[in-house]
Amino acid sequence: MGRRHSVEQAISAVEASRKAGFENIGLDLIYGVPDQEMDSWLDTLKQAIAFSPEHLSCYQLTIEPKTPLGIRYQTGEFSIPGEELQYEFFMKTSKFLEDVGYIHYEVSNFARGAEFASRHNQKYWDHSPFLALVLRPTPSGTINVGGILVPLINTSQRSTREISRLKKRKL
Repeated sequence: MGRRHSVEQAISAVEASRKAGFENIGLDLIYGVPDQEMDSWLDTLKQAIAFSPEHLSCYQLTIEPKTPLGIRYQTGEFSIPGEELQYEFFMKTSKFLEDVGYIHYEVSNFARGAEFASRHNQKYWDHSPFLALVLRPTPSGTINVGGILVPLINTSQRSTREISRLKKRKL
């Protein structure tokens, strides 16, 4: 799909985050990708929960027309699962994650307990104020978390400085 990271890099980032002491990790997954079958999606979910993330967001692939993926789709380079299979992905995702203890609290969101439900998302429902911190890596594509280099996708020197500042404040 043209992602800037591989599955291996994503796994490494999760493992490094746990090793660095993060106790609340969320994973974002996409289903309904080209040529995806139900068995491969369920394998992806099994692999994801093996890391015991506190939160999972499982989104249906959306193809935007003027993006590289959208252009490839419009030219017939690939197809995506039909509406019925997309519905099946959604329903099986919900059942699978609920069966292993996650709460399905929003259309695409699952949490290990109410305390792990995304506060950012909930503010849309209860109009609460919130503070969001977006972590972005250095130009080398990593961020140093507790002495461990965690690979990330986007780059921003400013965000790295913000993390250092917050570490000093012990937030």
